[in-house]
Formats: sequence, C-alpha cells, structure tokens
Amino acid sequence: SRLNHRYHFSLRRNIIVRILPFLVSWTEKGDSRSVLVPGEPIVAHVGSTVIVPCWTSPPENAEALEIRWYRHDQFNNPVLLYNHGKIQDIQECFRNRSSLALRSDQSGGLKDGDVSLRLEKLTFQDED
Repeated sequence: SRLNHRYHFSLRRNIIVRILPFLVSWTEKGDSRSVLVPGEPIVAHVGSTVIVPCWTSPPENAEALEIRWYRHDQFNNPVLLYNHGKIQDIQECFRNRSSLALRSDQSGGLKDGDVSLRLEKLTFQDED
C-alpha cells in the first residue's frame, strides 16, 4: 500500500520551499491494512525538525513490517528503510537527519502501528 503526503517548509521571509510528496509503503503477505496521515501540509522553518505523522489502521504491531519512506520516483533509493527490526538504509542526503519517531507523546510507537518519519535540519536541498 502507498500513501502520498505533501508538506511545505516556509521561511521567515515568507519564502516557501515545496517538497514533493513522500510515499510510505509496507510489505506483508495478505495485508489488508491502510495507512493514515493528516491531510493538511506541514509548515516549518529551514533548519527545524518536523514529524510526518503516519500510522496503520487498525493499530497493529509494525515491528515485523518493511517500512519504506521514499520520494515518488525513488522507490529503490529510500529516504528511510526499516526492515527486520532496524533501519536498513537511508538516502545519503537524509543520513543523520531522518528516523522513525512517535507522532505524539501518547503513541505506542511501532508496537501500535506508528510509522511516523522525523526529519531534522530541514534545508532547501530537501526540495525536489
């Protein structure tokens, strides 16, 4: 399954950097789940950190799933790839800046299906 999520970064001078959608997918045989993200864009300053919230519905343990965050045309070059219980690969320009994160303080993390993406130190180079 795949899901688009659009977000924008804005600067204090009202310059907006548009980031093309990231896609998230997971792999498991016989899968009938869906993935949810808020519909509104995420707005943040260059240099800041954002969480792109994303979770399975119904909530289900995602620890054994392959979770792949990627840009629309770069499936084989993931922003972040989680598989076999750990981060397997991160696109070079996102190394040391991307990770899986909790979408809220009440989140149970991967055990509750929270597959949210954390992006740190946002830059203009994140624009696609």
